[in-house]
Amino acid sequence: MNKTFSGRYKTDPTLLSVIRCLVSPLEEKTMVDLCCETARFTRNLPFKEKTFVDVLDWPVEYPGKFLKENALTVQGHWDVCLALDAVEHFNYSDGFRLQERAALLADTAIFFTPLGILWVDPLDDGKDPRTHKSGWTHENISSAYDSVEFLKWHQNYNCGAMIFWKSKGMEKFLEVCDQVEKNRIGD
Repeated sequence: MNKTFSGRYKTDPTLLSVIRCLVSPLEEKTMVDLCCETARFTRNLPFKEKTFVDVLDWPVEYPGKFLKENALTVQGHWDVCLALDAVEHFNYSDGFRLQERAALLADTAIFFTPLGILWVDPLDDGKDPRTHKSGWTHENISSAYDSVEFLKWHQNYNCGAMIFWKSKGMEKFLEVCDQVEKNRIGD
């Protein structure tokens, strides 16, 4: 299932409300953050246990366990797997592998990505994990996932964003859409 929103939304509160809708109460759940970078968003989420995974050593202190590892090979099981601003850093083949991996690592897998191709350099050699290598919409994610797309998320860059998650059925999808609407700030 997919729904596209054309209005303007409070970005971090909207993402947080979708995460809370899908996995509340956070305080009782364990979480793995794949491709975490500095964990700008996830570091302050009140999960009972946090694991952060990245192939790069970022100069930050993580509020939980840090694994310097490739997201495609990490082992373990958590209640929640977050991959926020992650899938676009993989080519399409590995991006699908990441979606499959996330669904195996956790009971709930949630992704956030720019909508479509943003900052993808066709001349990129694919070796720098910080560069965008693919662009995603509801039409090219795994069919096991539901999604909401925002056409005006990154207004400074004139592009949207998408949140997608391992499907939890129609009732949960409608609940997510309802939470999104509560964060609308304009057209």
